[in-house]
Parts: sequence; structure tokens; C-alpha cells
Amino acid sequence: MPLQIVRNNIVNMQADAIVNAANPYPVIGSGVDSCIYKAAGADKLLAARKQIGPIALGQAAITPAYGLKAKYIIHAVTPRWSWQWSIIAKAWPCLSWERAIIAIQRDYP
Repeated sequence: MPLQIVRNNIVNMQADAIVNAANPYPVIGSGVDSCIYKAAGADKLLAARKQIGPIALGQAAITPAYGLKAKYIIHAVTPRWSWQWSIIAKAWPCLSWERAIIAIQRDYP
């Protein structure tokens, strides 16, 4: 399947799944996260996230998309936009996610 770039609001996408840069804890964040919760049905989506519990950095979990046109939401916990990104970007070519995270935890306690 060829790669296709689409400019659209993620909550309007009809897809098998959308990916959300999620908070590690089951809370409604701001920005895109907040828009996804509102469009999907905040109560149902938050209840599903609470059943999953915390998600570790670099890990992901999946929930139904409820009121969205997509079928599922993949909640992927990524580093915050800060020094973590620069460290991972430098480590990415030679390290796995797990090794990069271990390096961050070791070097920046």
C-alpha cells in the first residue's frame, strides 16, 4: 500500500486506527489529546484508558474509538518535547527504543 499524506483533522479521519501521542497516565490532556477525547466521547474513552492504567514511555495501548470514524485509537506514550527528543534522535540510528530510554534514565535521573 503506498504512503498517502492527508491534511485533515485527525478526529474526522475514517481509518482502521488513529495514533494519539498520549499522556502516560489515564487523564485527558490538552491539544490534540483533548480534541480526540471530546470527539470520541470523553467519558467512555477515559473509562477505557483507566482500565488500561499507566502506559510506559515508548509503549502503546489500544482502545475502541467510540464516537470517531476510526475503529481504534492507539495511545502511544512519547517523550515530551524537550531534551528527551534530542537524546532519542541522536540515539535512534543505533539504539532500540528500550536502549534509548535506559540511556536517558541513566544519564538524566
